[in-house]
Amino acid sequence: MPPPSPQSETSAASAELPKRTKTTTSPVWDHYIVSWEKGVKMVKCKYCQVTYKNPSGTSTLTAHMSKHPLQLKPKPKPPIPAWCQQTSAEVSKISTQKQAEATGLLKKWIACSAKPFSTVEDPYFVAYSKSLNSAYKVPCRQTLRKLLVNDYAERRKAVTAELKSVTSRFSITCDMWKARSKRQPYMVITLHWINNEWVLKNIVLDFRYLPVIHTADNMKAVILDTLKEHSLQHRILCCTTDGAAAMKAMFRVLSLDTEKDRRLFGRNSANVPSFRIWCVAHLVETVARVATGEKADIVDEVRSLVSFIHRPTIDEEYLKFAERSNLCLPLDVSTRWNSVLNMIEAAFEQRESITNYISTKKGDIIKQKLTDEEWMEIDDMVQLLKPLEQVTVECSAYKPEWISALATKMLGKLEEIVVDEWTAEDEFAFPAAARMLDPSIKDGEYNDEEQRAKHRGQLKTLVKLYEAARSRARASNKATNSLPPTTPT
Repeated sequence: MPPPSPQSETSAASAELPKRTKTTTSPVWDHYIVSWEKGVKMVKCKYCQVTYKNPSGTSTLTAHMSKHPLQLKPKPKPPIPAWCQQTSAEVSKISTQKQAEATGLLKKWIACSAKPFSTVEDPYFVAYSKSLNSAYKVPCRQTLRKLLVNDYAERRKAVTAELKSVTSRFSITCDMWKARSKRQPYMVITLHWINNEWVLKNIVLDFRYLPVIHTADNMKAVILDTLKEHSLQHRILCCTTDGAAAMKAMFRVLSLDTEKDRRLFGRNSANVPSFRIWCVAHLVETVARVATGEKADIVDEVRSLVSFIHRPTIDEEYLKFAERSNLCLPLDVSTRWNSVLNMIEAAFEQRESITNYISTKKGDIIKQKLTDEEWMEIDDMVQLLKPLEQVTVECSAYKPEWISALATKMLGKLEEIVVDEWTAEDEFAFPAAARMLDPSIKDGEYNDEEQRAKHRGQLKTLVKLYEAARSRARASNKATNSLPPTTPT
């Protein structure tokens, strides 16, 4: 028989050695004896000699320890700082009402700040709560979760009841976006309406995870499902979206279903079909991109310079070179409004420091250095984009004055239609009456009841005249279309 090879001896010796294992950090291992038999891990209980062969985790071992409850030691809690500790003399009582109020504020803080439920079981958080009122009992995470789920259900019922009581139709705003961390797509649906007291209101109706392809049919199915949950599918008047082709196609297929439901269930509502509005802020952003399209090469060069300076080692070197305490040089983001303006405006303000710093470097980045003429073109772009930024800011913030200004223009159009039939002795006060049409103001600023009644009467008269003029116009058009065609002589 030939002698065994060195390789076979090495493999045989390695088979007798125990395999390398991970560090055991679970306290359950304190109750077991670990041994190796022919390369297999054997775990034996110290109290009943039960042996487990090669356990993959600690679940089985932990379950076995339920047979030896006296051997288990409670997990030590971290020490509480002295400033959080209270003596028995400082302990006070708390009423049931105060306990409920404090828990309500705790629920709002957890929900609105997206804190994990386990926060309430952190010993330092509990100690902090006890320092405010030692008699307050912090709920555990299971109780907190149940309370929040119940609050959500009650809030949902209240919102549904409020929406059913509204006599007007609703508008929705739909938008798609992705979470930055895991790139998960979501759809947000916001509902807007004017309640029976003429107060403009809005609410986030749904925040839906949408992992499927963002086709028109898939997005329509999500929106329609949300509307049906609140019985609103037949009461939608307007849908505001961005200018994406998928959003346009989505509204076309959505409007077919909503109009069908409106004819079936919304017989008492006005016969006005639903329509789509392109978000003004998105429209302005599109205009800004078109305006800077011819200078895209210069914008790309500025983006390359800013990206280079943003490197971890370069930014500190640049700050020392430019003698600045902070960078203040933002990089544009394709999904963020006015980000191109913010980038080129900040770069133009630091153009001397950027040019001098890039001149000290070598490599391809030196080719991105801008000339004086190119910096002047960037200044022209900044001056061009500034008014568009102002429009975006104004559109993003709710301004009651905008509605009043729009109502003033609407009343002016009404006056043009019925000017020949207006027989009021007093001049019509368009600005004052327009503020009455503003749902956020209405007639709250009228101090004189007589003047308020007069403007209300003028509004009602003007609307009646407008309706009469529209009826005559429709009758005239119908009569014109019904006339037989004339034959040329």
